[in-house]
Amino acid sequence: MIVAALAIHHDAAAQILAQVNPVTLSLTATPGKPLRRDIQISNLGTQPIAVHTRLSDWRLSEDGELSLSPAGSSASSLDGVIHFEPSEFALAPGQSRWIHMTMTLPASGAPTRWGVLLSEVRAAGAANADNEAAAGSELGTTIFLSRIPADEARATLGTLDLEPLGADSIRVSMRAHNHGLRHVGAAVRFVLHDSTGATMRTESIGAGVILPGESRRFAWICPMNLAMGTYRVVATFMDGGFVPLTSETRFHWPLVVPAAAVASAPAH
Repeated sequence: MIVAALAIHHDAAAQILAQVNPVTLSLTATPGKPLRRDIQISNLGTQPIAVHTRLSDWRLSEDGELSLSPAGSSASSLDGVIHFEPSEFALAPGQSRWIHMTMTLPASGAPTRWGVLLSEVRAAGAANADNEAAAGSELGTTIFLSRIPADEARATLGTLDLEPLGADSIRVSMRAHNHGLRHVGAAVRFVLHDSTGATMRTESIGAGVILPGESRRFAWICPMNLAMGTYRVVATFMDGGFVPLTSETRFHWPLVVPAAAVASAPAH
């Protein structure tokens, strides 16, 4: 979800091709009770590779931009909560190996922790950091661990904002806020209707996740090479299987002034 599951490196001699499975783990834990999971690293290429695995913290901006930071740098870090082995090993072509993880969530501190287990793969024996092949690529498994039940995850929607982009399109944007203590999976579907209710445009956005106490902004550039008239945009927010939320706004095209949202309520 956060980090690519496939690492490919080309050079003049050979190809490095590796895969990690799974790419995401979202777990509910009982404080003090260990959870055990395994991650598989596979060498799908034609030459031996060396694997080095480390834990990293990460954050998302409101626009979904990812930033990594050293493990232990945030209050929500998995540092000290997760133990994994082995951290270094080699794989022959076609070979796979499991990384064994044990996670124990404490009863105190942040109720939801997250991080990414990064596995750097490079050509076996490539030790020169100035060599392109030695630099390798990284695979990642994103891990969420929470003592908050999944059915207590909650999000709320803001209003829809419209901004004209020249004479042929508009930007539709909306913010969703996670006011709970557990991460929320998120996807949004925008639909443009005309005054009769007919569907004119649709766009689906898979945002991935909204972290506890944070917001995400979803934006859609909607082509408006349509006739003058009244239109309605509906945004449906799906937070991982719970009751969808909707927000909508009506406006007249060409758009002269910003439109105000007329509804923001759970869909039935």
